[in-house]
Amino acid sequence: MNTKSGIVLGKIIFDPNRYCLLKKDGTKKQLQPIQVKLLNFFIERHGSIISREEIIREVWGNRLVSDSTLNSTFSRLRKELNCNGKVIKTYPKMGYSLSCSIEYIDIENIKIPVPSKFNDERSSVKHVLKSFIPELLKSKFTLPT
Repeated sequence: MNTKSGIVLGKIIFDPNRYCLLKKDGTKKQLQPIQVKLLNFFIERHGSIISREEIIREVWGNRLVSDSTLNSTFSRLRKELNCNGKVIKTYPKMGYSLSCSIEYIDIENIKIPVPSKFNDERSSVKHVLKSFIPELLKSKFTLPT
């Protein structure tokens, strides 16, 4: 993966270099380092079913990890992705897989306009992002409805 790349996962842009997700509604969600490692691992193995043992070995470096730690990490990542099991799919007694389409984009060249005043609702950064990210996604990608 190019260090300037972002990854479109369904309706979300994942920026692995900044440890964040850019959502269609304009919000930016910071991820924990372990969530970034886990998501990157799923992206590298896109389309494959990955066992819990393999995830522990590759993401946690074979350290002793409880089932509750693993389950809560998956739960928090799914919550951040707002996917309800649609992005990271569970295969009972087999493992997990990244089930959405992925597309790499160069996010270094994307310029997000920053308003000069931040004192009213319409000129806030959140307002700008709310209008900018959906337009970016519409212009470059065909999104599922």
